[in-house]
Amino acid sequence: MRAVSFVGYLFVGLVGLVMISCVPSLFMPDSSGYFRAVAVLVEQILDPSRWVYDQGYGRVYPLFDYLAPAMSYSMAILFGALLTGFIGGLLFAVVSCLLPNKVVFPFKRLGYLLESIPDVILAFGIQLFVVFFYKQFGFLLFRFSSVGQEEIYVLPILILAILPFVTFYRIVLSTLEEEQQKDYVLLAKSKGIGGYSIPSCLTEYPAICFPAYKSHYLGYALSTASD
Repeated sequence: MRAVSFVGYLFVGLVGLVMISCVPSLFMPDSSGYFRAVAVLVEQILDPSRWVYDQGYGRVYPLFDYLAPAMSYSMAILFGALLTGFIGGLLFAVVSCLLPNKVVFPFKRLGYLLESIPDVILAFGIQLFVVFFYKQFGFLLFRFSSVGQEEIYVLPILILAILPFVTFYRIVLSTLEEEQQKDYVLLAKSKGIGGYSIPSCLTEYPAICFPAYKSHYLGYALSTASD
């Protein structure tokens, strides 16, 4: 039902845009000019070969050819940032579980702080830091500007990866901490299995790494400890 409502609202919005776009034709002497303009606009919309981008001065480019490089670059930045954030958040969460709470607590507070700062301010601050570092030491950490057809990837990916990194880090860390309080983990620890051993890793974090084999690894760990 929601999908039908969404499609309906989308269709109504498109119809409204078409009708509003043809409003200037109402001021023409011909009273039928508005409906003719609507018909012409609908015909152009239904023909993708006529979708063009006009920069003026006779410079007209096909819309897809004009947007394709920018869209591919944006998608590369987006997926690179998501992948970096997810992998980094997972690794940092696992490492945090092996560290004392006194060491992990400042990172949690820093995560709350980073989530409250807009990406624009983070990007501007990082650019200022790069410029300051370059002026002090003569070494450019990251390129944050491009000319012509040059494209930069590292700094945009790192900036966009901050929010998914912090979010995924907190989710995974809270899941791992909750998993450590389960009865089967406490039972495995009571059998003498240390927190840094391989069986302990398999029994403490099955909800993240091996959810389908929780019982198998637990039984193996307990039988090994009993022997």
